Amino acid sequence: MVVTFDFVCPWSYIGINRLLRTLDSLSSDFEWDIKWRSREINPTLPAAGVDRIAYRREKYGEQRGRMLDAQVEAQARYDGLRLNMNSIRTQASSHLAHQLRVLARKRNREQQFVMAVFKGYFESAVNIGEADELVQIAASVHMDPVEVRNYLAERMRGGTSLSTSQEDNVDGIHAVPHVQIGELSVVGVRPARELREFLVRATHSDLPPPGQGFCAPDDEDCPSSPM
Repeated sequence: MVVTFDFVCPWSYIGINRLLRTLDSLSSDFEWDIKWRSREINPTLPAAGVDRIAYRREKYGEQRGRMLDAQVEAQARYDGLRLNMNSIRTQASSHLAHQLRVLARKRNREQQFVMAVFKGYFESAVNIGEADELVQIAASVHMDPVEVRNYLAERMRGGTSLSTSQEDNVDGIHAVPHVQIGELSVVGVRPARELREFLVRATHSDLPPPGQGFCAPDDEDCPSSPM
């Protein structure tokens, strides 16, 4: 199973949380090896990020921006997540967090790290574009802070690009979250029942309809999926 996502996409947080819960609900006969892949939806953001209020006012207008935040928070509450969109002051660059995810994979902490970054950004308004914040998040999932800090410093000096990384090749994927199992895929947040059915019949040839509630490049908010 390949899961493509972005840390600054709230639908990725909701969708992945729902996916993991659904996987846990299946019997032990269904065991999936998840490969995580990165897709930056705002790849041109500066490393320090930008003011989120100004960013969203320009992109959506103040009223629609508030409506979208309320919409995604309501969907998250249905899944037991407490997003606090109004507290997020910085529209963060996810580039550095995706780089650190590679180290988390090597230390067998990848899934824990992914969920901790989501929680930090969307629930605690942590600026995940800052190295110091990422060090703390990594430490919370039992990664070595000294190793993490050195790793991030090396990446920042080298300017490693996700777009040229072979292990994060996402050609053809234009919206997240995106789940691929063999030749089958779903895009966006699916209702739990449909997601479960998709996982059970993943070896069959019929493809479920595309999902709703997703993020596309340079667009962190899209219409909500049915609950």
